[in-house]
Amino acid sequence: STIMKDIYNDIINPNAGDETINRGNLIFTSLASVVAIAIALFPNDYIQLIVNFSIGGVAAGFLFPLYLGLYWKKATPVAAIAGCLGGFSTYILATVSKAGSFFKVITFGAPAVVVGLTVSLLLMLLLSQCTKKVRKGVYEVWFCKTYDAEYAKLK
Repeated sequence: STIMKDIYNDIINPNAGDETINRGNLIFTSLASVVAIAIALFPNDYIQLIVNFSIGGVAAGFLFPLYLGLYWKKATPVAAIAGCLGGFSTYILATVSKAGSFFKVITFGAPAVVVGLTVSLLLMLLLSQCTKKVRKGVYEVWFCKTYDAEYAKLK
């Protein structure tokens, strides 16, 4: 539904009706299901690697930006983006680097997900202190402080 709503309906055909969007959702869901079934029926040695790599990358990239963005009032959008990109990139570098390489030496052999999470957290904390804060209206709507209908109109 994200493909149909965000890509097709918003960019390609803004006048698409509900029937077209529902048909597209069915097609894309069916295609994803066929691919998943094919992978399950004909497994190979790389499936576990792909699963581990994707879960670790999502955790390293999104855990702290999401958590701190939701519950820490000083979090900023720039810090969240930097935390996501930095954590995910570091996770990839730590995962694909060879044992004994310089990257493994400077991380003291820590697991790749721990290194990615650490970088993500540090970027989030440090950049939130030195980047532009969120506007008061957005802050009040997000944290439910004196909600007013005017604040909900983001420009």
